[in-house]
Amino acid sequence: MKHPKDDGKHTIAKYEPYKANTNADLASRFPAELIAQVINLALPTPPPLPPPKGKDDPRLCLTQICQTWRNVAFSIHTLWNVCLDRVPTPGTIDLITSWLDQSSSTQLCLWGTEDLESPGEGDEHAEIKEYITGTLLAKHSSRVRELFMFPFVRHRLGALQLDVLTTLSLDCSPGDYPGDLVVASFLRRVGLRDIFPPRDVRFLDNIPKIPWEQLEVLSFEGYLNLALLYEILLRCTSLKSLHINRISWDSTGVPQTAVLDLPHLEELYVDIYKASIFHRLSMFNTPKLTSLTTNHPPDTPEILNGFISFLRGMKATLRRLELMFTMGNDINTPIETLMCAIPFITHLSAKGQHIPPAIIGQIGKGELLPLVEVLHVGPDNGGFWRPTLDLLIPDERQRTSRLREIHIYSSAISYDHLPRLGELRDYEINVYIDHPEYPTRMEKDPEWILRAGGDK
Repeated sequence: MKHPKDDGKHTIAKYEPYKANTNADLASRFPAELIAQVINLALPTPPPLPPPKGKDDPRLCLTQICQTWRNVAFSIHTLWNVCLDRVPTPGTIDLITSWLDQSSSTQLCLWGTEDLESPGEGDEHAEIKEYITGTLLAKHSSRVRELFMFPFVRHRLGALQLDVLTTLSLDCSPGDYPGDLVVASFLRRVGLRDIFPPRDVRFLDNIPKIPWEQLEVLSFEGYLNLALLYEILLRCTSLKSLHINRISWDSTGVPQTAVLDLPHLEELYVDIYKASIFHRLSMFNTPKLTSLTTNHPPDTPEILNGFISFLRGMKATLRRLELMFTMGNDINTPIETLMCAIPFITHLSAKGQHIPPAIIGQIGKGELLPLVEVLHVGPDNGGFWRPTLDLLIPDERQRTSRLREIHIYSSAISYDHLPRLGELRDYEINVYIDHPEYPTRMEKDPEWILRAGGDK
């Protein structure tokens, strides 16, 4: 049976009127080509489809038609059966049939979407929400590999058997925790967001029965208090990566001589916004820490000195430093002081922070941070790229630095700069640009740099 409007030309524009529909029967409204592409994008490792031709690329449907397709697409058998009823060629039938044969063992990644979670919608999405909780999760939970949870299904989690789950993200609120969630021994990554716990550590009994001792990645987003963080981390004996953002560093309830042994921790993201946090961090015993990320500037002498002392204490293992803070004031002098204090760093990222061109030039020549191999800078360096690039080009003196990659995050790079970037490659410095008009990796097309440089 053909689509009622099917004239053999399945254009994206024709189906845009349906993009507001979110019911589970949505599949019946679209031709097989669109449905097949949705499945192709939704599954982790599906067989490849023949590349689409022309401007009407059906792979655009996820963004141009309906975000909820990613959820609807997990009704695997429903979609494939619709495809089988509508397929135009025997080859497509064989392809979809092979997908159908694999469906019982394919592992899934289930995400929530903004259109399902945005406030003030009333019951507009009631049918699709019921479909997700009553059909998709109930039928396919045993093969869900990654679950980024929908707030509206917390009360339905108890019946799930997540046999192959490796990644779990929960968006929680007071008194609304799925304490009866059952997870298998494969769970390694957990994210908890917007939890507002009491100081009583018995709160842990209300969080899902998570095997804390086997977790390798743990993320906190929200106003968690330090006492509860301490109790959780005591249980995380295998942790390799820890992300702490927007928590209360009030040490009430934490022993003054407390020590947290995290013998396997390699990556730490921490929100450093006041000097006293370094005292709290001193309880962490992290003999294998190699990567530190912070998102606040050392904009006072007190914080800067505390930060430098903390970094020097880590220098035996620390090699990666990411300064992911935003500019609030001019802190060039502290940045120079900081650079001089971390000569042991091999990977430096300063996204959002202005680094004076002279300092970048010193790094390029090996006069500062001589061990740095990878440098991320921008976007606030945008107006300084002309002198910066000139300083990065070595002169007659031999370049002694180990710099091999520079990543530029900027929208202010002009075509005038491209030939200079090409010169950097002559010194075995690969340049990567995060810019909508340029290729991600410049060296894929060396001649393009010269063409763009002469075509303004």
